[in-house]
Amino acid sequence: MVEGLFETFLSGTELSLIFAFVGLFLLMGEALVPGGTLMVLGVGVMVAGVTGQVFGFDGLLPLTVLTGVYGTIAFAGFKRFDFYGDRGEQTSGAESLRGETGVVEQTVTSQEGEVKLDSGGFDPFFMARSATGDEIPEGERVRVVDPGGGNVVQVESVSDDEGGDEKSPADR
Repeated sequence: MVEGLFETFLSGTELSLIFAFVGLFLLMGEALVPGGTLMVLGVGVMVAGVTGQVFGFDGLLPLTVLTGVYGTIAFAGFKRFDFYGDRGEQTSGAESLRGETGVVEQTVTSQEGEVKLDSGGFDPFFMARSATGDEIPEGERVRVVDPGGGNVVQVESVSDDEGGDEKSPADR
């Protein structure tokens, strides 16, 4: 029945070619909606379509099975190689931000500012305030001294000789 609908609307076009183009469009969609879902699905559909073209599979059932197989392989590869760099970096609560280091993205004062934390989870950008009241310029390394519930963190400047890449033993 479904194959009949495809034949009615797309007579003369090979189904495997349609799969290849749909997969390609899904991969292009990944650029607009990053996160990996469209990448995994797009790779599965596109490679199934290309395989169908090469080996002459043009039925819906073989292409669907191939999509599942290739999609599973793409998912495993996507998770294994961690393309978005988010493995193990999710924060478990505001208190886990204490002692974290990052870089000032927008000059931090006692009233405003923004920092990008090295291990800030899915969205590493946080509104920040200077804990000392001093202005901290863009590009300077900082350490979180008070996570403040996670919405607005208080930071202090970290000099290079303080080893700003790690939490202090008291903060672990």
